[in-house]
Amino acid sequence: MNIRSIVLLCLFLLFPLASHALEITGLRIESKEQGEHVSLRLTSKVNYKIFKVDNPPPRIVVDVPLAHWKGTPALPKDYRGRLIKKMRFGFHDTKTNRLVFELYADAKLDNIRLIGSSGAGAYWLEFDLMTHSSAHSRSLSSESTLTKAPEKPMIVIDAGHGGQDPGTSGYNGSMEKQLTLRYARNLQDALLKTGRYRVTLTRSDDRYLLLRERVKRARQAKGELFISLHADSAPTRTARGLSVYTISAKASDKEAEALAAKENKADVIGGMDLSDASKDVANILIDLAERETRAKSTQFADLAVKNLGREVKLLSNTHRFAGFAVLKAPDIPSVLIEVGFLTSPREEHLLQSQTYQGKVVRGIVKAIDSYFGKHKK
Repeated sequence: MNIRSIVLLCLFLLFPLASHALEITGLRIESKEQGEHVSLRLTSKVNYKIFKVDNPPPRIVVDVPLAHWKGTPALPKDYRGRLIKKMRFGFHDTKTNRLVFELYADAKLDNIRLIGSSGAGAYWLEFDLMTHSSAHSRSLSSESTLTKAPEKPMIVIDAGHGGQDPGTSGYNGSMEKQLTLRYARNLQDALLKTGRYRVTLTRSDDRYLLLRERVKRARQAKGELFISLHADSAPTRTARGLSVYTISAKASDKEAEALAAKENKADVIGGMDLSDASKDVANILIDLAERETRAKSTQFADLAVKNLGREVKLLSNTHRFAGFAVLKAPDIPSVLIEVGFLTSPREEHLLQSQTYQGKVVRGIVKAIDSYFGKHKK
């Protein structure tokens, strides 16, 4: 141990524990198009510094005030990304902790921000790591690789509500926005653990998102399946059961008309630029794309009902149709899953249990596996 390390160790031992007002309570790494989104969860708002070190090996450095890391500082156990090789966390000086992410190859540091509020009791220090080219990805690190392996399907998971929109309030006080985020994170973890998918969340914390912003994020991520998670409500305490929604043809037609009416029609369906297309042609092309998307949405909904029915109680007439705004992406098969009724005391208790959550997640993962087994690229 060198002199500097000994001095820092002594300072740490002598430093009052009360000085660690800041606590790091989580680290999440989510896949996104050509990169990864890193989120560090903090208990308070802080001054920070994030920068890149280019000399080999390339590294991303995050400096924050002295902090206590809840648990063991390490990459998430389910991390299956392609950019970060390893990380370390420790003292930089007497006032600063340093978190270092060592990368497999050079990446662009982008979208650095600190979000959150004292009211929510949590802040997220976030940044994106973007590859300069697909050649930098770990999957193509071998120079002898001659053909590119098919890219894993991108699954977009949408946790309903958030921020100032709590959603349904449970009979015993639970909030839909918190429940859906927990289910979304558990589903993300389960999908990443399979190693078969890329996964991104429309929101990874307690924030408010417009419904169209959720769809926009799914399309920006080039999602191949969009799953919005919600918890149901009913005027009676006896209503129970999970249900699955897809877009109704009537609501979908209205959305197609709105899309076609826009002056800027670029990238409306599958990257096809309709800017120069006539209104009639644009309507026809969007309608065809939406018909195919609705058909795939229905296929996945039927698979979800089949697999979830083996795990949990279903609402009668389980597959339903509605004009939910989050289901209106014209080029991404989309479903909305009501995992149960928070207004039922019995079901609210079930929804909060890890056992029930595990059953719901397991059923959805099996449905996704079946769906992509039918739609391999």
